[in-house]
Amino acid sequence: MDKTIKVFISQPMANRSEEEILNERLEVLNKLKKDLKTDNIAIIDSYFEEDEPKSTIHKGVYHLGKSLELLSTADVAYFCKGWQHARGCLIEKEVCQAYNILTYIDFPCKDKLKKYFMDNENKGELDD
Repeated sequence: MDKTIKVFISQPMANRSEEEILNERLEVLNKLKKDLKTDNIAIIDSYFEEDEPKSTIHKGVYHLGKSLELLSTADVAYFCKGWQHARGCLIEKEVCQAYNILTYIDFPCKDKLKKYFMDNENKGELDD
């Protein structure tokens, strides 16, 4: 597998520390490398540390917009546990479905994901 797989991580961030968020992202990367038996994985940096512009009224919408821009560059979107309880993650999931972006939820089916990247013919949602 020569292609670098670009992964967008959708994860709940409310009421979580920076350390918890970044550790979860590292766990996802390590899990993908192990299960897919490749180091050709790049996590798209969608954790924003900078503040939104002062004119921003709805901070969450501002950050969601930036996340969706990054999602457009992903080969796959990985949804971490609890995604279904976070507004931003729910919207990101809807975008994946509407635009046929491969989604992966809590890593239930590594063989399907590996096959997808090996023959790169199928698009859509992976589930068991």
